[in-house]
Parts: sequence; structure tokens; C-alpha cells
Amino acid sequence: MNKSTFWILTITICASLLTIVTLLPHDPYLRYQALNIGTYSKAKWLYERSVFDSTPVDIAFIGTSHTLNAVDSVIIEKTINTNTSQFKHVVNFAIPHFGRDMHKLITKLLIENKQPEVILIEIRESEERDQHPASHYLADSNDLLNAPLLINKRFAGNLIRLPLRQSTLFMQSNIPQLFGKTLGFKFSDYWGPHLNFTTQFPGGRLRDQVRTKVELEKSVDEWVKLNAFKLKRDNSVRNYLYFNANWSNLKSTVELAKSKGVKVYFTYLPNYGAKDKPIDHILYERIAPILYPKDSTIFNNPNYWADLGHLNGEGATAYSYNISNMLNERLELDQK
Repeated sequence: MNKSTFWILTITICASLLTIVTLLPHDPYLRYQALNIGTYSKAKWLYERSVFDSTPVDIAFIGTSHTLNAVDSVIIEKTINTNTSQFKHVVNFAIPHFGRDMHKLITKLLIENKQPEVILIEIRESEERDQHPASHYLADSNDLLNAPLLINKRFAGNLIRLPLRQSTLFMQSNIPQLFGKTLGFKFSDYWGPHLNFTTQFPGGRLRDQVRTKVELEKSVDEWVKLNAFKLKRDNSVRNYLYFNANWSNLKSTVELAKSKGVKVYFTYLPNYGAKDKPIDHILYERIAPILYPKDSTIFNNPNYWADLGHLNGEGATAYSYNISNMLNERLELDQK
């Protein structure tokens, strides 16, 4: 056997083995349990709420920690059901960190297991360059293999992790006792149909932090300096390279939802003191309407902010009532 034949055979065998490992079956619930890191552990509840809880999901908010800390699904559910004969069930399906690949995964999970009427996807001042750092925990193999390539800084790293992840999940699914795992859903461990971190932390501590206006404005100045590169739109090639991965995932998420008859809106949830509209609002409006809170002063009221990017409990309450009213108006308008 000559060298070229040897290497061709070796590469073929390795590629075949990797393909087989990548396709190993497993219990997908284990993927969502594996992301057990701080507030990211909400992923387990997302799966349980979608798959095991029979309570409908009519309206879902999807986003980052901005949405996680700003949207109180209980308040919104009570508010929008005040004057309606058909009860709407609301959930906050946000998970920390930006990355449209994560928002696409959550949307797919919802659509495959529920029949939501509306999803509301968070937008900020600008899209980010990077994808979500935890998508490789939750995504199935096809999601990772078919992710946008240009320019996706997570693509190679996610694929490198895939064989070990798949083989581990396969083993955990078939011999869970070896890994200290118990398969199946335990209703006694379930948080219930709502899981909000808006007015208090999971441990019960109130989210009543307040920053002074001086502190917040200093944070704004620092953020603008650090993020100046993504707030410029003077070079179309650079814009494409920076934002293509997230834009591609966002567009395909909206297309997927609409193809299943789901209404899609964007919710603007920027940092403290941000401009009234995102820098790319025209591009967003081409694919879905943007809902702004009726009281835009929420974004400029220092009493409502725990830090630069997150509303405190008082701010979350104010935002939830405001976005409820805006959502009600929009739904009524779309029905006419």
C-alpha cells in the first residue's frame, strides 16, 4: 500500500467513525440538563415547559439576560387577559448571553412541541458578532453542522466538541447509573409554568439594586468606546463579515416561525440611556415589526436599572406593564 492510498483510507475511516459518532441517538432532555451553569440552568426548565408540561404556550419572549430580567410573564399574562375571552398563556424563554443560534434553537423547541401564536424576539442597539457560547450544549448535530460558516467564530469549536458530546450522551442514555444520572422527568423538581427572574432571584433575594445616574452614564461611555466597532455602518463588507452569522440565524428563525403560522415581533431592550431605536431598525422592520414600550423613559430612568444592561425589579415591573399594553394594541391591530 503506497502512502497516498494509506492516507486516503485513514481519512475515510476517521470521517466514517466521526459521522457514526455524530449520529449516535440519545435522550435530548440530557442536553438541556447538561447546561447546569448559573442562570444558564434555566435551559432545563425550557425543555420541561415545552415537552412535559401540558400547559399551552401562546406567547413566548425569547432573548438574552436583558429579557430574562425585564419580562415578567405573570404580569404580562394577567394584563393581556384582562379584556379577552380567550386566555393567553405567556412564557419568558430567555436565556443569558447573545447569540441568534440559541434563539433559533429555542424557537424550534417551541414550535416542535407547542403551537405558539406569537414569539417576541429581543433586539438591542446592534447585532453582535459572536454566536452563543452554550449552543453546543443544546443543539442537535444537524444544527451545529448546518450553522452559518461566515463568519461564525464558534463553528469549528462546536464541531470539535461534537463527537465527545454525542458519545457521552449516548452512554448516559443507555447506562445512566454509570454516570449518576436518572432518566425521565420528575414533576417534583419542576418550577411550574412560569419561571421569572425579574423581581427576585431564584433564592428569594429581591432584585432591588439601584445604580446612580453618574455610575450608569460612566458605564455608557465605557460601553460605547468598547463597542464602537459594531456601531459603524460605513463599510458593507465589514458589516457582512461582522454580522452575517447572527443575521442569517435571525432571518431563518423568523422564516421558520412564519412558515408555521406564528406571528413574530421584535422587542427593543437595549442598555440604559440607549437611543430610541436600534441602529439597524430599518433592516429589522423588513422582516418583523418592532414593539417599543409605550413609555420610552424607562430606558433613561436610573431608578429602574440594576446595571448598564439589566432592569431591576421596579424597572422590570414597569417594562412588563408597558410592553403588555403595546402587545395588546399590536395584536388587536393585526386582527383587523
